Amino acid sequence: MVTIRDIAEIAGVSPSTVSRALRNSPRLSQETKERIQRIAREHNYMPKSTVKRQGQLALGAVIANPLGDVDKDDFFAGVINGISTFLKGKGIPFLLETTTGSIDSPSFGLPDMVKNNWVDGMIMGGIPVEQQYIDALVGTGKPIVFIGRYAQDTRQLTAVIPDNVSGGIQAGRHLIACGYTRFAFLGGNLTIPTFQDRLLGFEEALSEVGYELSKDAVIVDGMDQMAGYKSMQQLMPAITDGKRWGIFAATDWLAAGAIRALNEHDIKIPSEAGIVGYSDLELASQSFPSITSIRVGRHLLGKLAARTLLEAITAPYPNAIQIYIQPRLVKRESTGKLDSGLAKGVR
Repeated sequence: MVTIRDIAEIAGVSPSTVSRALRNSPRLSQETKERIQRIAREHNYMPKSTVKRQGQLALGAVIANPLGDVDKDDFFAGVINGISTFLKGKGIPFLLETTTGSIDSPSFGLPDMVKNNWVDGMIMGGIPVEQQYIDALVGTGKPIVFIGRYAQDTRQLTAVIPDNVSGGIQAGRHLIACGYTRFAFLGGNLTIPTFQDRLLGFEEALSEVGYELSKDAVIVDGMDQMAGYKSMQQLMPAITDGKRWGIFAATDWLAAGAIRALNEHDIKIPSEAGIVGYSDLELASQSFPSITSIRVGRHLLGKLAARTLLEAITAPYPNAIQIYIQPRLVKRESTGKLDSGLAKGVR
C-alpha cells in the first residue's frame, strides 16, 4: 500500500506537506493541493483513518508479483475480483498489496497493512513466495488463508488450493488420448509446489499407460512467454524427429511462447505437436491456434478464500484446513484428435 512518504517522494515535497494537502489545509496553494491529491488518487492512497475504524472488521490480500502490478496478472485479477465481490456483499473493507514474496526485499518486505495493523486477517497468494516470507506472515499471529500450496507441510496452513496434481493428470491423459507418443514438460522452478504438482500429475498420467518422461524433456526456464519460446527452441532437435509430441506447458504464457517457436520451425499443430497450457487465461482463447488449457476457477478461489478467512476470524477453526478446487480441461485447437485416433499400445 502507498504511504504518505511514498507520495511525498513522488511529488518532491515533505511528508508533512502531503499530510496538509490531503487535509485540504488553507496553508498550501490550491495548485499544490490539487497536484498532491491527484498523485494520491492515481496511486490508490487510503488514509489509515479510512482503512479501519474503531471496532470495524477489515481484511486484506497480499499478492506476490515480481512486477508489482496485479493488473497485468490475469489469473490473480480474477481471484481478487472473487475476494472483492464476496467481501463487498458483507460490507467489509478490503485492502490489496503486492509483494516480491521476499522478506529481504528493500522495496517490499512485510505488507504495510500488517505493519500498521490495518487488517484483522489476510489472504496470501502468488508466485514466488519464499518460505521465510511465509514464516514472517504466520509469525504475526493474524489469521491467514493461503491461495495455493506453499509450505512443504501444508497441514500447518489454512489454504484454498487448486488441485494441480489433478490438472497435470488431465493434461497427460488428454495428450495420450489424442495419439501423441513423445512428451515434454515446460515449467517454472520446480522448488515451487505449483510446478512440482503439475509435473507430478503429468508423470502419473504417462505412467498409467507405460510412458516415461525423460529428464531431457523436462525444461525449467521460467513461466512467461519468452521462457516458453526459449524452452521450445531447446527442445526443437527432439521435436523434429518425426514423432508426434505432446507438450504440457505449466502456464498459458509458456504455451503461447512454445507455439510461436513451433510456428517458426513449421511444426504443424496439432498433427505433429500438441500443446496443453494451464489456467485458461484470456490469452488461451485468443492465441492462434487457440490453446487447450486446464481451467482453474479464479473467481471461486477468491470467494472461497475470503469466506474461509472470515470464518477463521469470527469462528476460529481448531486446526488448519485446506480446501481443494478441481480444475477441468478445456479443449481447443492446439490439441485435437489425430488421424491415428487413440494411442495404440505403449513404448
